[in-house]
Amino acid sequence: MGTISDIKSSAQLLKERVDNVSALGPEVKKNSGGVEAAGVQVQRVNASLDLVHTQILMLKTSVENANAHIQILTENWEDVNHLNAQIPGLKKDLDKASVLNTKVRGLQSSLENINKLLRQQEPPSKPAPALVPRRCLTVRTAIICLVLALAASILLQATLYPWFMGTISDIKSSAQLLKERVDNVSALGPEVKKNSGGVEAAGVQVQRVNASLDLVHTQILMLKTSVENANAHIQILTENWEDVNHLNAQIPGLKKDLDKASVLNTKVRGLQSSLENINKLLRQQDDILQMVSQGWRYFQGNFYYFSRIVKTWYSAQQFCLSRGAHLTSVTSEGEQEFLYKTAGGLVHWIGLTKAGTEGDWTWVDDTPFDKVQSKRFWIPGEPNNNGNNEHCANIRVSSLRSWNDAPCDNQFLFICKRPYISAEP
Repeated sequence: MGTISDIKSSAQLLKERVDNVSALGPEVKKNSGGVEAAGVQVQRVNASLDLVHTQILMLKTSVENANAHIQILTENWEDVNHLNAQIPGLKKDLDKASVLNTKVRGLQSSLENINKLLRQQEPPSKPAPALVPRRCLTVRTAIICLVLALAASILLQATLYPWFMGTISDIKSSAQLLKERVDNVSALGPEVKKNSGGVEAAGVQVQRVNASLDLVHTQILMLKTSVENANAHIQILTENWEDVNHLNAQIPGLKKDLDKASVLNTKVRGLQSSLENINKLLRQQDDILQMVSQGWRYFQGNFYYFSRIVKTWYSAQQFCLSRGAHLTSVTSEGEQEFLYKTAGGLVHWIGLTKAGTEGDWTWVDDTPFDKVQSKRFWIPGEPNNNGNNEHCANIRVSSLRSWNDAPCDNQFLFICKRPYISAEP
């Protein structure tokens, strides 16, 4: 019995675990649904991130183009600044060249005047003999001075003029280059403004993208929290499923134990049924013994009382009623044989009667009367209703055919009958 109790306890524990797992089914479905919804949101977020990434790439390309233009502008501005730094020196060189040009022009004018004077001089007349040496000396001195001045002028022109011209050409070239650079810078002005506008628009878009990224980051954090919660539930469910798997591993052994328990239970039920039948028989025997001790006899589930005193048929019926019985009925050949043998050849009233001369025979305990069967139990020639007053039946002889009709006022022994009803345990 202890083994059966343990098996029942194990089966109950297994049932409770399976019920717990079954109860977790809706939670699993709910968490699965939450995970699927999180997956859909993650896919949407990934699509948004892809779009944002594309926009960032476009903005990056625009910013790189703007940076390239800005780099070019920066280099041009550096060239302009370099030229601006050279302008003061060029101005000084121009001033010096202007001064030298003025001096050269003055020297040229002086040379032209000297040449003009030389062309205007006539051949000298023959001087007086006393004055010739003095005039010759003066003329020679003047000619030497003029030659020296002319040589100096030519030397200056040969030396300074190419330098002045080269310097002026360099200044003109630098000025032309400066003008071209300035024109280029001026031409790049609208492009700079356009690129500046593009950079500002790119900045606005970058801000929007940052805002979108912040929102996406918030959603990702929410999704991460949801996924963590789902993972926690899944972990719990996994642990429960591990318990279930452990229980499933125990199921074959438990089934064997249950089969053994079932066999034992069947045997126990058989034993219990046998014990109940035995107890029932014992109670029945106790009831029978108690009734027998009171003068009753037991046959096939009924108690019979064979009286020791004589009474009329009606008085006998009243006596039986007072004992919770009726005058006996006969329903089988075996019962008929029991009754006439126990009667021992003495006349005993039975519970068969009829109403009036032409009435039908009936059992007083409302048992249905079988006319065909009863023909085997009447004495030959009976019932004859002798004197038209024989309305009650009795067992007259010790034989299967022992019934006889007689007047109901006659006094005979009688037989009471009541069914056996088992007392409550």
